[in-house]
Formats: sequence, structure tokens, C-alpha cells
Amino acid sequence: MAQPASVGALLGEVSSLNSKIQVIAQRMKIIEKNEQIIGKTLVSHNKMLKDLEKAIAEAATTKQVAATASAAGAGNAAELQRLVDQNQKELSKLRGVVDETKYIVNQMNPVAYVTVDQVNDLIDEKIDRALELEERKRAAPVRRRRRPRDEYEEDY
Repeated sequence: MAQPASVGALLGEVSSLNSKIQVIAQRMKIIEKNEQIIGKTLVSHNKMLKDLEKAIAEAATTKQVAATASAAGAGNAAELQRLVDQNQKELSKLRGVVDETKYIVNQMNPVAYVTVDQVNDLIDEKIDRALELEERKRAAPVRRRRRPRDEYEEDY
């Protein structure tokens, strides 16, 4: 039993739209996984930043204690100077790590990612447009092409 060409074309278009929707759904799942990974990464980077800032603060207080002890004249001045220098080197390394981590976190722009709701809205719009186009095609009258006057005048 043969179906009219318009129904067959409609079925073909529906199946192609279905496959496109499945591809978009797979991409949405991948986007969701990437959002989760990015979120976990941001949380871990923020934790690292807080830990490094605490370490810098502790190093600064250690430097202040060493300077106070040196000023009071207690203990070996050379040993205290060595400890101060060592703390300053460690502090500069930690600042470099903090700056690098801040740069990495700032490079991640969560606004650049699309949300699942936005993707769903885009899919709905595409489907609505396709259905409207199909309805317009069905509603449009079929025009038959007439032969030019020259062709049928020659027959007589």
C-alpha cells in the first residue's frame, strides 16, 4: 500500500529531526558532564587559593616573629637572618603559585557556557519552525505549470 508523497516526506523529515534531537541530547549530556567537571575544578582551585593564602599569612607572621626576635637581640643573628631569607624565598614561591592559580581561575568564564534550559528552548524553537514550515507547505495550493501558448497552438 503506497503512501502519498507528502506523508512519506513528512515521515522522512520527522525521522531526520528525531536523529538530530538525539544528537543534541547527547551533546547536552556532554555539556552537563563538562559543567560538573568545571564546577569541581573551580571548587578545588578555590580551596587551593585559600590554602595558599593561609600559608602566605603564616609565612608573613613567621617573618614578623623573626624580625622581632632579631630586634630584641635574642639568639644568633645570623641564624635568624637565614630563617628570614628562607621564609622570604618560600613566600615568593607561594605568591607565584597563587598568581598562577588566580590566572587559571580567571580564564574560566562560566558565562560562556550554555545552560540546559537554553538548549531546550533552542530545540523547541527549531521544532516549531519546522512544523510551521511543513504546515505552510501543506496549506499552499498546488500550482500547475501551464504550457506556453506556442506549444499548444502548433498542435492545431
